[in-house]
Amino acid sequence: MQNTISLQTINSSHTHRETQLSRPRFEHRGNFAPPAIPVVHPSLIRPDNYEGSGDFEAYMSHFEDCAELSGWYDKSNCLVLASCLRGSARSFYVS
Repeated sequence: MQNTISLQTINSSHTHRETQLSRPRFEHRGNFAPPAIPVVHPSLIRPDNYEGSGDFEAYMSHFEDCAELSGWYDKSNCLVLASCLRGSARSFYVS
């Protein structure tokens, strides 16, 4: 009876195979980076310069649109606004 296999051998082999199949193939280990959020470079959306003539409220509306599209924070808003001032508007700012 060399060609016979015991039922116990078949059952233990089957159980081992089921255990292997029930494990997830890839395990999450918590070291994956979150998906990147695209960032618009601030210099790509540059507001027009403001010379001091013209409607300041209209200019600020344009400036705020650029700031929102660029994702600037409050400090960045102030620095970019200051860099856009020219002529009498710049003189008023530095005084």
